[in-house]
Amino acid sequence: MTITQLIFVGATVGGIVVAGLVTLLKGQYLVFVLGLAVAGMIWVVAACRLARPGSYWEGRFYGADKQGRVRHRYGH
Repeated sequence: MTITQLIFVGATVGGIVVAGLVTLLKGQYLVFVLGLAVAGMIWVVAACRLARPGSYWEGRFYGADKQGRVRHRYGH
């Protein structure tokens, strides 16, 4: 395996792991477990979705306007 291939594989795996961590921080626990069982690429989609109300991600990174969208989306 060449150094370029190793860098590509490392970056891909690293990106998927980061997406999994973001999925956990957003409170998407069922999707995280599904990603463990099926394919980690599911985490990339989950990392792009809105966080759940009360999750670490929502409280730390969302302003009042986005928190309103979260509450509207999840009915809280």
